[in-house]
Amino acid sequence: MTAAIFELRKAIEPSAAALAAERRSEQQREAMRTALVDLYRLPAMPARMSQREFRGLMFESSGNHFFSAVGRIIDQALLEPTGQRLPRPTQTRAIVAKYSDLFAAISAADAVAAREAMSEAIDLEW
Repeated sequence: MTAAIFELRKAIEPSAAALAAERRSEQQREAMRTALVDLYRLPAMPARMSQREFRGLMFESSGNHFFSAVGRIIDQALLEPTGQRLPRPTQTRAIVAKYSDLFAAISAADAVAAREAMSEAIDLEW
């Protein structure tokens, strides 16, 4: 993936995560929990779909339709073939663990921790 998409992610996704922590509904939180469980239990490629679903729910939970629209653009860009290899298993576990931290922060309505966890997850994915 190009540096440009990760720069965009670093600019947008932590803010969306912070808003999601403040605005998410219980139904949205439960949907994120389901996506997170799938991240843990599925093999790499289906888990990546759950990761996309989690991020989509996070954008939706932000309550800002512009963030949701940008989230769809980011998602589409991440689907583009780039020739980049999949993360190593240890790196994948670290990414999933960071999404778990993100979910915990969103669940606890901790906007600061959600912002930090999303930023750290992006760093791991880059």
